[in-house]
Amino acid sequence: MSLLSRITGRATAPIVERAKILPNRFLEGSAFQTMGAVTRTPRENTSSEIIKSITAYADIYENGAKSAEPKLIELASEYGINLKKEAKRLGVDIFQAAKRQGKVENDFKYRDIFGEEKTEHRVLDLAEVASDVEAQKHLGETNSRELRNFLAQTDGMTTEQLGVAHDIIDLAHMGSMLNTNISLQKIIKNGKSIMGDLLSKFPEVSRRNPGAIELTGKVFNHSDDSNSKYFLLNLFNTVKPVDNSNIFTIELKEEIKFEELVLLKQMLCNNSGSDPVMFKLTDLSGEVKILTSSMFWVNSSNDLVNTLKKGFGNRIEINIKSMDSDIKDEV
Repeated sequence: MSLLSRITGRATAPIVERAKILPNRFLEGSAFQTMGAVTRTPRENTSSEIIKSITAYADIYENGAKSAEPKLIELASEYGINLKKEAKRLGVDIFQAAKRQGKVENDFKYRDIFGEEKTEHRVLDLAEVASDVEAQKHLGETNSRELRNFLAQTDGMTTEQLGVAHDIIDLAHMGSMLNTNISLQKIIKNGKSIMGDLLSKFPEVSRRNPGAIELTGKVFNHSDDSNSKYFLLNLFNTVKPVDNSNIFTIELKEEIKFEELVLLKQMLCNNSGSDPVMFKLTDLSGEVKILTSSMFWVNSSNDLVNTLKKGFGNRIEINIKSMDSDIKDEV
């Protein structure tokens, strides 16, 4: 267990709380994240199960934030530092008192596997740990507040919509070592996390444009976590309004050579935007629809349509459908 996990308590949240949380669908079938297009089992939970799971998430965030300070005090005591006493003496809070200690050190006795007593000298940058723990405490408080605010607005939402909201929370717990990773836990200018900002817009979008939420659920069922995050940021007004978002579908009427496919992808990249691109084709199993990686998403325009038609003629058919229209069969 990492030192930060030990302090913030996230890895040691009470079992009763974690037992209420539904499995993260983006980890489905493997401990490793799936890359690209996937086929994910649709959620079959009841509304009650989903709400209880989101509530458990909020409880874990809140309890983790509450336990951060006591555990920092306990850690400092192992190095002979009484943080409560120091905070009172300096007239500052616990975190500031810890930061002023800088690096601390102490000798720790332990027994090795042969039962022989050993001594290990350890050095801890208490100031750095305190800064990390304070940030995690603030994030826990923020996330808990965001989830409880969302739960207060769930009346009238369908089970499917609640499931999509839960998926957003699950996505916030998905990270990547790639430099393209989007952290939904990041705090933005309005003081909310990206996850909280998405959830604050969710009730209005679910009422005004339920088809967009339905599409989001289908995208989640067929995309890896990275593409799902990009789609979310575009859909929920992070890049542009929902009213102006489209699904750009390219139907391949004939088989296309490899070099032609490379050219097609280049054309899409030259018109980069935030409208998801779908390929539609037919193979031996029937009609297949594939949501492309976000690197191939476009800015839908007549110029792009004309360019593609000029290059591929009747071998492709293009359909642009607004997210404001009936899009339930698009994915």
